[in-house]
Amino acid sequence: MEEREIILEALARVCDEKGLAPTALQDHTVLGASGLDFDSLDMATVVAELDGILGKDPFASQQASFHTVADFVELYRRATAS
Repeated sequence: MEEREIILEALARVCDEKGLAPTALQDHTVLGASGLDFDSLDMATVVAELDGILGKDPFASQQASFHTVADFVELYRRATAS
C-alpha cells in the first residue's frame, strides 16, 4: 500500500469516529475548523497511528503547518525525502 493511501486511511478512521463521511477526504479538503473540524486530539491520533505504521513523525524534526489533506500528505512525503 502506498504511503498516501495509508495516510488517507488514518484520516478516514478519524472521520468515521466523528461521524463524517470519509468520501469528504479530497486533496483540497480543509482539516481544521473551516472544514472537517479536526482538533489537536484528532490530529495527534492520526500522527501517532502513522508513526506506528510508517515509522516517522514529520513533526519531530521540523516545525510543520498544514491546512488541507494535500498539505498533510506532503509533510510525510518531505519527511521521507529528508
